[in-house]
Amino acid sequence: MSELKPLRHLLDQTMNQNAETDADREESRSQSTADDLAESVFKVMSGKYGARFADAWRCVDMKIVKREWNRDLRKLSQVQIVRGLRLLEECKFPPTLPEFMALCKRPVIAAHVLALPSPPATKEQRAKGLETLANWKSSRGKEMVCEQ
Repeated sequence: MSELKPLRHLLDQTMNQNAETDADREESRSQSTADDLAESVFKVMSGKYGARFADAWRCVDMKIVKREWNRDLRKLSQVQIVRGLRLLEECKFPPTLPEFMALCKRPVIAAHVLALPSPPATKEQRAKGLETLANWKSSRGKEMVCEQ
C-alpha cells in the first residue's frame, strides 16, 4: 500500500483540475504533471511485474505510450485508478491500456450482495405472511370487478 501514497498525492493534484472544461484542461495541464500520472502507475506495475513489465515496452517509444496512457487515465477518477492498481493482483501479466482501463472501471460488488442469505421463516412468520396475503387478495377482489 505504501507504493500508492505518491500516486494518491499526484492523483489529488490531477483531479483538482477537473473543474475546467475538457478544452481548458488539455491546454492548461502541464506535460510534466500528465507524465507523472502514467509514470506513477508504471512504477507500481514495474514493482509488481519486474522484467515482464519492462519487456512489454521494449520495442516502443515510451513517450507515445505514456501520452496514450495519460490521455485515458485522465478520464478516470482517483478511486477508479486506485481500484485498478489493487486489482493488478489478479493479473498474471502486465495489463495493456484497455485491460487496465477495464480493471479500473470494474464495478464494486456491494457487501450486501456477498452477505449470507436470510434464515428461513419460522412457522409463525409464514402463517402471518399467508394471513396477510389472504387479506390482501380478498380486499383486492372486492375492488376489482370484471365486466364481461
